[in-house]
Amino acid sequence: MAFSYFVLTPIMLQMLVGFGTEHVRPNITVDYLLDFIMKMAVGAGLLFQFPLVVVILTLLRVMSPRQIWSRWRHAIVVILIVSAVVTPGDGPSQLVLAAPIVLLFFLSATVASLIDMARRRKEGNSA
Repeated sequence: MAFSYFVLTPIMLQMLVGFGTEHVRPNITVDYLLDFIMKMAVGAGLLFQFPLVVVILTLLRVMSPRQIWSRWRHAIVVILIVSAVVTPGDGPSQLVLAAPIVLLFFLSATVASLIDMARRRKEGNSA
């Protein structure tokens, strides 16, 4: 949520205000601004939980690291779709939100692989 408030929201507001011209001025009300900030914060907060879900599913043996790595393209498409829904609809703000989440996905897949390797080593030693 802090990422959304401190990074994403200022970039998007600057971009939205930049659409104004000398004949068309942006008219942003406090009600719209607060609604926008809250939706962005909640959406980004939920998206940033994605890696945690991947690691928990690995710990519970619902998913294996092989499954995670084999479906990385699907994960990127889902991340881009969800970030498109959360952001106001312009490409740069979607990418600003999606890029760190994609990085977190690959980090969580790496952590899941490490967890699986440690589990296999432990099971191999106890057998």
